[in-house]
Order: sequence, then structure tokens, then C-alpha cells
Amino acid sequence: MSETGHVGSTRVVSSGSDQNEKQKKSRKSVNKEAGLGHVVMLDKIENFFQICDSEGKGFITRTDMRKLHKELPLTTEELENVFDSLDPDKNGYLTLGEFSSGFSKFIISLQKEGLENETFPSPSEVRSLWAQLRNDEPHLLSDFEEFLAHEARQERKEMESALGRIDFYVNSFFQDSENLQSRSQELQQRLRCKEQELKQLFKKKRRRLEHQSRDLHSEHQVSRLENVKLKISNEELSRELEHTCQELVLAQEHSSILQEQASRLQQEREMSVYAFIMYTQRSESQKACREKNKA
Repeated sequence: MSETGHVGSTRVVSSGSDQNEKQKKSRKSVNKEAGLGHVVMLDKIENFFQICDSEGKGFITRTDMRKLHKELPLTTEELENVFDSLDPDKNGYLTLGEFSSGFSKFIISLQKEGLENETFPSPSEVRSLWAQLRNDEPHLLSDFEEFLAHEARQERKEMESALGRIDFYVNSFFQDSENLQSRSQELQQRLRCKEQELKQLFKKKRRRLEHQSRDLHSEHQVSRLENVKLKISNEELSRELEHTCQELVLAQEHSSILQEQASRLQQEREMSVYAFIMYTQRSESQKACREKNKA
């Protein structure tokens, strides 16, 4: 039993340098990806501000901050604490600039804190304790090894539970992404159909106007009354044509709005993918380091 413990402690020590190296690589990778996602993060933060400022006041209060409860994995109390940390002068409100600057720093600090707080059992401490027990209290070695085994099983159980939750969120994420993509395609298709419909209507009315205009020029023997009627008809058609042109302009503006919505949907999707990649990398790094420590 003691020989087995010695081998286990030796493996823990030999894996210490590998853990440190992987931890450094993980930090470099996270920092690089954080820089690439900075623009997307700022856009998402602005969207958070708009959710809080649904009345369009131009600023948000401590109570408004609670509206992010459905957007972020934080309780209302935690969101209020975040607001207090972003409001150092304690004036009770935050502008968009103050919120964007403070909240982006808050997210970055969480990322750094998450990396810096990755604590791992010290191999030297485990080996020292094992050696001390072997020399001073050899009858406790079996209890110590059983304790380590119990902790390993408990961590494995927690990891499996966490992986199960990750699978659930991944499936939900991809389902939401597919729904967003389907909605975007549907909007684009409706836009194309509307544009085509307006173009056909415009062509039809233009041909009608041209035909009646030719008739006006060819009928030289038409009475004055008929000429007046044709003139009125021509003016009506001109007004209809102008109205049709206005409808086309409105349709083009609607097209721009739909394209902006599609672009926002794509940005939200990229932000979700970025957050998922960050979380997955951290989970895999922690899992790998823990498994090596347990080995």
C-alpha cells in the first residue's frame, strides 16, 4: 500500500512542470483570443446597456441593472454589486461611456481572476505529507490514501456533472444558433420577395403610363373634354408612379434595417461562440491539470 502511495506522489511531482507550462500556454491563448473578441464584446456591452435603459433615458440606475438577470449568470444582488463597483463617485447612475468602460474592465478582470485563481494541489506538499505519515504514523497511510481516492472520486463525479451541464448548454447554444440563422434567412427571403414585387409593380405602372402617354400624342382629333380627362388620368398615373417610387425607397430603407438586424444576430452568435470557446478551454485546462494531479 505504501509503495503505491509513493508511486502516486512521484507522478504528481513529475507532472507539476507540465501543468505550469500548460497553464502559461492557456493564459497566452486566452489573452490572444480576448484581443480578437474585443470589438464584439463592446458591441454586446452596448446591447446590455440598451436592455437596462429600455426607456431611452441615456443612463441607467442600480435598479435598471437587475434587467440583465436573464442575460448573465448573475443574481440580482450580484448585478447590484457590479453596478456599485462601476459607480465610484456614487451618484446613482451610469452613462453609456461609464458603463462600457467599467463593464469591459469588469469582464476582463473576471477572465484574469479566473486564470490566476486556478489553484492546484502542491506535489511537494503531498509528497512531504505522505513521507511524514510513512515515518511517523505508518498506520495512517491507508486512511490517507483512502482520503485521496475519495477526493479523486468526488472530483470525477463533479467533473462528470459539469460536463453534463456543458453538453446541455452546448446543445441549447447550437439550437439557438440554428434558430437565429433560420430567422435571418427567412427575413432575407421576405425582403427579396418584397423588392421583386415592388419592381414588378413599378414596371407595370410605368408601361401603363407610357402607353397612355403615346395614346395622348397620337389622338389629335380628340375633343377638348377628352383631352382634359386624359390629362387628369396622366396626372393620376404620375402621382401613382411617385407613390410607387416612395414605396420602393421605403422598401430599401426596410432592407437596410433587416440587414442591420441580420448583422447584429451574427455578432451575437460570434459572441456566444467566443464565450463558449473561452469556457470550454478553461474547463479542459482545469480537467487536464486535475487528472494529472490525481494521477
